[in-house]
Amino acid sequence: MRERRRRSTRDRDWSVAEYGAASPGETADPRPGAEQAMEDQQRSARLATAIAALPPAAGRVFRLHKLDGLPHADVARELGITRSGVEKHMATAMTFLRRSLRD
Repeated sequence: MRERRRRSTRDRDWSVAEYGAASPGETADPRPGAEQAMEDQQRSARLATAIAALPPAAGRVFRLHKLDGLPHADVARELGITRSGVEKHMATAMTFLRRSLRD
């Protein structure tokens, strides 16, 4: 019985240290449930569709900045446009995506 209690305490302490507080006797599972995983997958698919539908210039700027991680100055240099142009295309892209994902 003492061994079982020690094991339970050790497992609970490990779970709390690894994943945050859990209810007594309950181990935390960091993986999302099936419903949450399905919602995340659907949200990702909607986002990918919206990104694919971006206007061409805004789409190029968005992909280089947000997906490839280039700073605005590098995007401007790569595309041969001003930094202000990059900012305008990003504003267009973000507005387009917000509207697409809201609907």
